[in-house]
Amino acid sequence: MLDLRIPISYNYRGERNRFYLTATFADRETRESVSAHIPSLPPGYGPPLAPPGTGFSYGYPATLPLGFPDQALPKTNGLAVASLVCSFFFWLFGIGAVLGIVFGFVSRSQIKHSAGVQRGKGMALAGIIIGFASLLLILPAIAIPTFLGVRAADLRARAAESIPVKHL
Repeated sequence: MLDLRIPISYNYRGERNRFYLTATFADRETRESVSAHIPSLPPGYGPPLAPPGTGFSYGYPATLPLGFPDQALPKTNGLAVASLVCSFFFWLFGIGAVLGIVFGFVSRSQIKHSAGVQRGKGMALAGIIIGFASLLLILPAIAIPTFLGVRAADLRARAAESIPVKHL
């Protein structure tokens, strides 16, 4: 069995990148015929990353992911998740709703400036919408009983003042 290392190079975000694809052949003639059609690396790429015979492998595995090998999948923004979760805890005197709104706006800004590295824009928007909707439910639920309680206390105080007091 004979191995052939095939250098593959590309430019990504202004950086020169390279990796090696290793092919295994059963005989020398096939290896030589394939290697004759493969161009070498352009000048300036330098020697391989690890010395031969050290047991280290070069480059990436034989099955490459779609897209560029060093390009990671976008990750979900943590504040977008926190926005959605906090907005569901609106019943804690509205604190969860306010946190959901704040986290939602901050995470949408971070996602917008991440150039596609982060995702979760929809979760952040859902946290903002649920946060505002829950505030619309919480505020009257707190304000109306408070107003009625203050009014009832005022009526009791007035009634107590209007009762004549006889001194003995």
